[in-house]
Amino acid sequence: IDPNEWYKSLGVKPPQPGSVWLAFDYHGLSTAAAYAVPAVIQKSKLPPKRGPFGGIIEPPPLPAFKDRARYMVQGVLKGMVNAVASAHEAGIIHRSIGRNSFILTSIGQDKREAVSPYAVSVERLRVVLSDWGFSATLEEAVQEKEFAQRARLFDMPAATSYPGNKFPTDGMKNAAMEFAMAEDLHALGFVFLAMLFTTLAEPATLSAPMPPNDDDTWQRLFSEIFEKDMTEFRDYCANEDVWSSVVGLLDNEDGVGWDLLGDLLLARERVSQKWKDGKFGDPRESEGGDSSVTARQLLSKTFFTMK
Repeated sequence: IDPNEWYKSLGVKPPQPGSVWLAFDYHGLSTAAAYAVPAVIQKSKLPPKRGPFGGIIEPPPLPAFKDRARYMVQGVLKGMVNAVASAHEAGIIHRSIGRNSFILTSIGQDKREAVSPYAVSVERLRVVLSDWGFSATLEEAVQEKEFAQRARLFDMPAATSYPGNKFPTDGMKNAAMEFAMAEDLHALGFVFLAMLFTTLAEPATLSAPMPPNDDDTWQRLFSEIFEKDMTEFRDYCANEDVWSSVVGLLDNEDGVGWDLLGDLLLARERVSQKWKDGKFGDPRESEGGDSSVTARQLLSKTFFTMK
């Protein structure tokens, strides 16, 4: 390598002999938040294309709802769950999951392809979990005072209640760790709502406007107004014309989509119930009596395999 050419091209000194090289795959900068926009709005913001004589060419129609829904469910949402499952299996919890926590990228050169309103190829999509600034190992997380305060709200055991910040039994420690993972799943549930009820929404009109769909609104609706009742929450969504197709998607096959949302949004409550039922540390819980689920188990849900 000519040192002068290297410095001229890159503005830095050339590497020394024997240097270790780290190669990273560039994922782009498009987060799920950029995709959580009604498709017609995404389409309207695309830069115009011009024909050979300079005239503007009208963009093609959006792909059919079925194709866009498949991309959303089997690509974006399933990819999100898989990313969280990989972190949990490595003993890491994220603790700040939101729309901006996921990068949607493509195996192609144009990474923005993944968030195009015309994107329908699940095979070309890659979902990357990012923003690890608040993450921690499960071992660390369950020792923290802030975690203990949240756990007590759900009647879960807290390490700070015992000498040396140590749980008296493995069952208590396992329960706390599962609750820590459930917090990630709970947050992921609101990301699912944001993705489904914006990107797949019908075009808004004066008579059928788009309801508010920010995270605070979703949490207030689900937790405070409908008091975590999935049936009432579903009925509210069904009354909005712009969400009719999304509700139909979630209703398919006896409502497996709503079941999945319930597993996410109520993940903390189900771990708490499992603890109250005395199932932690009981070998019989593996025989089918467990009401809580892990991120990896969610990947086998029927919603992700519907045609």
